[in-house]
Amino acid sequence: MAADDQPVSGPAIRFENVSKSYGADEAVDDLNISIEQGELVVLLGPSGCGKTTTLRMINRLVEPTSGTIYVNGSDVARQDLQSLRRGIGYVIQAAGLFPHLTSEQNVEVVPKLLGWSKAKRRERARELLALVGLEPNSYAERYPRELSGGEQQRVGVARALAADPPIMLMDEPFGAVDPITRDRLQGEFQDLQRSLRKTVVFVTHDLDEAVRLADRICLMKDGGVEQFAAPEELLSRPATAFVEKFVGPRRAMKRLGRLRVGELVRPGTTALEHAGTVGVDVDLRTALAELLRLGVTTLAVVGTGGEPLGELRLADIVALGDEA
Repeated sequence: MAADDQPVSGPAIRFENVSKSYGADEAVDDLNISIEQGELVVLLGPSGCGKTTTLRMINRLVEPTSGTIYVNGSDVARQDLQSLRRGIGYVIQAAGLFPHLTSEQNVEVVPKLLGWSKAKRRERARELLALVGLEPNSYAERYPRELSGGEQQRVGVARALAADPPIMLMDEPFGAVDPITRDRLQGEFQDLQRSLRKTVVFVTHDLDEAVRLADRICLMKDGGVEQFAAPEELLSRPATAFVEKFVGPRRAMKRLGRLRVGELVRPGTTALEHAGTVGVDVDLRTALAELLRLGVTTLAVVGTGGEPLGELRLADIVALGDEA
């Protein structure tokens, strides 16, 4: 949020009876959802379920056939289109960088349209390149063709953040990079979101990505919502047969990847006698793998400074799996 912005009460984004048709095909059917300020909501589902159409209606790249979309309480159809889009960052799968502009110039695009001074644009661009893990002295003058796919995506995220928009739309932003780079980008984006707390609408077809990143997941099918819930609830209490099939038989393991050791830590010191320790912020799926690797039933839990906090028991993790 920019320094001179005032906090907005109520949902950041609200869909009220929104539908979108292409001839006889109903891409989105009577959508009613709200996305809160600072929340990261993932639109998830198979190809053709309506998730990208839903995303693009927010910044009016697609106009709804019926219904109303509100951004910060205002009907987007009544807002000036350019003003609306300048207040919403947009990141797509292939980064969408201008090939004839350097990384720094790509990040400066919206601030330049807003009339920022050259010095202010340059300062902001370099600040954001550093924020997304690209050292400005090394990357500012590089063109997109001189960057890897992961580096291009980082520049795309920096560009979307340039004017400090309160809302970010992200359409499969990490889908075009290799799995190792994708995992790293997801982790970096998690860290970024924890510090910035933007309102983010994120489209993916990847359940693991959704579970890792989302505050809430909106699972869609045939233009409608099957379930809109926190990842833990989606995995442990599927609302429909479609949801249960979509999350699959491995949903217990996916749920463990979402939860942290700190949620199951127990008082105790007996585990200190074992060789195994685990950090309090480690996910339970990783902790389970360590328990099995060492062949023990208990691990000592340590804090960020290595201080003992208690112990983690295999039986407690197994009990969570039984609940799912």
